Amino acid sequence: MQLRMLHKVLRNGPVQVVLFILIVIFVILYYHKQYSFTSTSDNNGYINMNDTNLLEDTLKDKSAVTTSTIAPTVTEPEILDPVRMIYEEGHVDVDPFICENPYGNITLTIMVTSAVQNLRARMDVRLTWGHWSIRNDVKIIFMVGQTSDEKVQSEVRNEQNLYHDVVQGHFMDTYNNLTLKTVFMLEWLSINCPNTAFVLKTDEDMFINVPKLLDYLSTKDPKERTFHGRLFGNWKPDRNPKSKYYVSLNAYKDSEFPPMFSGTAYVFPGFLAHELFQASLNHTFLKLEDVFLTGLVAKELGIGHTHWLQFYNLGYAKLTPCNIRRVVAIHNVRKERQFEAWLKVNDMRLKC
Repeated sequence: MQLRMLHKVLRNGPVQVVLFILIVIFVILYYHKQYSFTSTSDNNGYINMNDTNLLEDTLKDKSAVTTSTIAPTVTEPEILDPVRMIYEEGHVDVDPFICENPYGNITLTIMVTSAVQNLRARMDVRLTWGHWSIRNDVKIIFMVGQTSDEKVQSEVRNEQNLYHDVVQGHFMDTYNNLTLKTVFMLEWLSINCPNTAFVLKTDEDMFINVPKLLDYLSTKDPKERTFHGRLFGNWKPDRNPKSKYYVSLNAYKDSEFPPMFSGTAYVFPGFLAHELFQASLNHTFLKLEDVFLTGLVAKELGIGHTHWLQFYNLGYAKLTPCNIRRVVAIHNVRKERQFEAWLKVNDMRLKC
């Protein structure tokens, strides 16, 4: 069939031939771009950020922390102070969240970064993979910042009273304050949930395969000083002032960041929360929250990195139903896609 099509094109003249060749080249380039991600990691799955094709996909992946917040403005002044100079401790007063298990220890506390106005996204999580918080040993908390919108603030207050799973810090909910939101997570854990064995930090547009994660954590020592997740290496600071990820030489002078995890999903032992919180307060602010905590602060404290392939934060569209069951974290899962993924991961008729 393909040969007959080519023969027909050749008979129609040189213009049609050139057009046919351009279409073929376009199709080849399109599919190469779509599937270049999986072909550029090494045998261990460790991602080398020097690869340009992978860098593009990884930055899209890292944008999980931006989809749940307001985009930054390039005119905002750069902050070069220690975090304690700009961070206000505490949170908005609501009914206290009870972080305890009357029948034993808490295995996993899930801290979800959420934009203050995204009530729908939080409800989608509650109705799907957040459903696992019905277990006494699994807790889920949504972290939000402040808003100047009185209507949104009123809705958040009602949401807090209904579900008792939203905590609000004393900072504006913006992209450039994601590091403050992460520090807020550490403070809240230190005070309210110090006895949890493990903490998962993730975002509202992620789908988390909680049973897969719990199986993995059941084989790990909650006293080991290490982060768990998908490890990134050789990532260079973006020196383009117009970039969302811009980092000046004043903010970070080295040519590469230390090994780090994507802020979309990573795990650490709960006992480290207080130590990480205190060290974060004394560290110079950096708006890239995943680099800040899992890279710079972790390096300063001598905390290790445990690489796990199943933290493969690919977009939902790139995963088949069986692959959804094999991984822990899936990025860019919004609205009805949360329910699609939830149904697929729980479909007992599916044979993989």
